[in-house]
Amino acid sequence: MALVQIESSRDGEMKILDNVTRITFYYEDQPEQGFIGSQLLDLMSNLPQGWSSVVIGTPWSEQRLDTSWHFTAVNPSDIEML
Repeated sequence: MALVQIESSRDGEMKILDNVTRITFYYEDQPEQGFIGSQLLDLMSNLPQGWSSVVIGTPWSEQRLDTSWHFTAVNPSDIEML
């Protein structure tokens, strides 16, 4: 996983909302999808319980506005072994 900055362009100005490594939840059968900015925040706010996804992204400081975010389904029982 990478340390990433989540930024919002609300009101036409880029503002850093968070700077963390993320583990989030979503259904196992969802395909890989790319999300940046508010789309990523919306996804994390409306995730079902029971499945997890590791958020992998490139730090904004290295590739600003890069769209390489992606989500990979992981069974929660696998995480317990980590």
